[in-house]
Amino acid sequence: MSDMPTRTRFAAPRPAPLDAPLPEAPLKAALRPARAFAAAMPVFAALALAACTGGGVDSTLGTARLDGGAPAPVAEAKPEVQDPRAYCPKTVLRAGTETFNLYPDKMKKDDPDARQKLRFRATITDVVRECNYAGNTLNIKVGVAGRLLSGPSGESGQFLMPIRIVVTQGENVLYSVLHDAPAEIPAGRTNNTFAFVDSAVSIPKPENASVLIYAGFDEQRTDSPGDKNAARGGNPRNLPKVN
Repeated sequence: MSDMPTRTRFAAPRPAPLDAPLPEAPLKAALRPARAFAAAMPVFAALALAACTGGGVDSTLGTARLDGGAPAPVAEAKPEVQDPRAYCPKTVLRAGTETFNLYPDKMKKDDPDARQKLRFRATITDVVRECNYAGNTLNIKVGVAGRLLSGPSGESGQFLMPIRIVVTQGENVLYSVLHDAPAEIPAGRTNNTFAFVDSAVSIPKPENASVLIYAGFDEQRTDSPGDKNAARGGNPRNLPKVN
């Protein structure tokens, strides 16, 4: 009995539970192609969008015919046209129109005591513009800024300034509008600043750089404030003179 070989028993492997996770390496390997595909999706979407909109994708797929025929000929690219928005007319502050003096009612600047009776003085120090093209129309915003001073009496309060904006092209007036721009010197002060913007200037798209924008005070008041047709189409030499 002692000479009988000893039998070795091996335990049968237990089956893994159904919910056991896969090994780490096979799981990463299985996700690698999916991750690569997901990462490439934005690129595919961008290419597809560019092909639909003609966004510069150099491929014959976009020109191939669905019936199997030859690809349609691709039009040659035209040279880029210079953007007309690069041109914005210059602004001009006419000499003698940069200052506005406000006197008591019925008093003129030539009266003997006008200097002593001066209530307010406004002076334009800066004129700027902003251009925006919309089809065949050029829309312009014109900004005027400056300083306010009280007269000898140190009066404070609110008043209106007659600011005229004029746009010309050669001998033609394209736009001329008089504005009553508000101004104020607060109580206890003898000076202040002001800023006014005319955002309603619209003219035909210029064919050349011959347009000028004039800004200044117009004390003559030959037309009503806000009247856009007062001097349209006239001669700039015949515009009301401003002091």
